[in-house]
Amino acid sequence: MANILILGVMAAAFGAAWYSQQRERFLMSWLIANSVMAASLVVFALSPDLPDPIVYIFANGVLLASFGYRWRGIRQFYDRPAPHWLALMPFAAYLVVSAVPMYLEQSAIVYGTVNVLLTAVTFAAIYEILRQPRRSLSQYGLLVAYLILSVSFAVRAGQGIFDAQAITSALPQDAILYAHLIVATIHTSASGAFALSMAFERNAEQLRNAALSDELTGLANRRAFDERLRALIDAAPSGGFAVVLFDIDHFKTVNDRYGHSTGDLALKRCAALCAAHLRAGDTVARIGGEEFAAILPHITPFEAHALAERIRSAVAGTRMSSPLSPFSITISAGIYHSSEGPGDLDSVMRAADSCLYRAKRNGRNRVEPFAGLIAGRSAAAV
Repeated sequence: MANILILGVMAAAFGAAWYSQQRERFLMSWLIANSVMAASLVVFALSPDLPDPIVYIFANGVLLASFGYRWRGIRQFYDRPAPHWLALMPFAAYLVVSAVPMYLEQSAIVYGTVNVLLTAVTFAAIYEILRQPRRSLSQYGLLVAYLILSVSFAVRAGQGIFDAQAITSALPQDAILYAHLIVATIHTSASGAFALSMAFERNAEQLRNAALSDELTGLANRRAFDERLRALIDAAPSGGFAVVLFDIDHFKTVNDRYGHSTGDLALKRCAALCAAHLRAGDTVARIGGEEFAAILPHITPFEAHALAERIRSAVAGTRMSSPLSPFSITISAGIYHSSEGPGDLDSVMRAADSCLYRAKRNGRNRVEPFAGLIAGRSAAAV
């Protein structure tokens, strides 16, 4: 009875969660699973007063379907293919076995088969969680809940296979059953709580990502850029770091001549080209209307200049399409390098912006490094 009540409460909780987060499809699968599992346990509770075939087919079949829908829900959470037929596979396998003549007259075989299938589907759920390379605490909790239950199902499967003479009914009333009911109560409570917690964690992460990303380009936004730059300044990485500011030249003219939708496409293309030419560990952000910025840790001044020049060249060599005619855009860039001396976020950005302004003043479509690199080049030329 305790499991039935817990499942009812959990079904209501998943229903409420799904109502407010309908994009989280896995919540509906868990709602279905908990509802039909509660119905299965009701039949099991009434089994002494019901014919064995009803218990064998309905209760066992629905129980298998419920775990199948939990399996489906876990796959949905990880954005893996999860059609309804996948959830019904354990139930379908049981129906195929039940079609064998005389099968339902042998309680031990029915009991063993059901628990073998339940063990298999719980292990399938465990496998889906283990496939995820990065797991939260809630996902580890769900994993433990499933491991405990899988062991209990495996013990019951072994009982049906190796102690068949003791199985004389659809639900043998013995010590293994009572131990399993305790395990099931723990699993039902824990798995439901952890699954809801997983939904909350992912929703919180999505909100954080949305707060730190630019909606149009998908790059980091100014807030995220500032956070990462402050952390890098505090860390003072070996080899130094660079900050590059990019600005699309004459972007207002693009909007005025070709329209804002075409201007948005140009921003997206520029963002993609910037991201494509950066290294692993670099950060690129859109920090203003047509202004982008890159954080380049562990890089020399000359390497930073070469990277910025590759991006400038890639943008200049790309043709943009529009309803009027194809066109090209160019960018100007300014570079700050930490070898100029220590500084806080504001002074670093002012230094990079000063270089960007110099690039604009000197004709645009060019990269202007910080003064130290210019002096180094001049000395080398002499």
